[in-house]
Amino acid sequence: DAGHRDIARTLQYTSYVVVPLVARGRTLGALSLVSAGSGRRYTAADVPFAEDLARRAAVAIDNARLFSDSETRRRAAQTLTEVGRFLNQALDPDVVAQRITDSVRALLGVGTSVFYRVDAESLDCTVVAVSGALAKGLEPGTTLPAGAGTVGLAVRERKPVSTSDMLTDPRVQLPRELRSQLQHQPYRSVLAL
Repeated sequence: DAGHRDIARTLQYTSYVVVPLVARGRTLGALSLVSAGSGRRYTAADVPFAEDLARRAAVAIDNARLFSDSETRRRAAQTLTEVGRFLNQALDPDVVAQRITDSVRALLGVGTSVFYRVDAESLDCTVVAVSGALAKGLEPGTTLPAGAGTVGLAVRERKPVSTSDMLTDPRVQLPRELRSQLQHQPYRSVLAL
């Protein structure tokens, strides 16, 4: 495109080779080799070298991703085991809710985690426990009317709900007072289960 052409002119490319980074049949990115200023010109003989370099880089990137995913799963399994052990020992539902909320927050690395109790008949959601930054309007004991917020939507639809901006998502209904309180919070993205 014109923007890339301008960059190429500014950097004074004289030769350019680009090859895909492919591992396990998936394209992870691309490797660009650029010659500028030296006057070197890539030829067809340089392509196998670039492809070999790209294959090695793709395998290294893929291995790093697999390791990271494996570590994430290991930490999740460890946390879930700890929560399960605790749940088998705890009798107080509020203590259990707090422990789950703290564990979820730590496991996902999020700023705030909230645990709600849902009234089976009305589907109102009452905040039982909060971990992390306390959002005004979502203190323990606060009740959201049925269908309100992302949690109300998740309860109503009986499936996980995620939104990148709870204040602009047309699916998320917020009572006026709660909306005004949440507008001053540092977060917008929410996942409700």
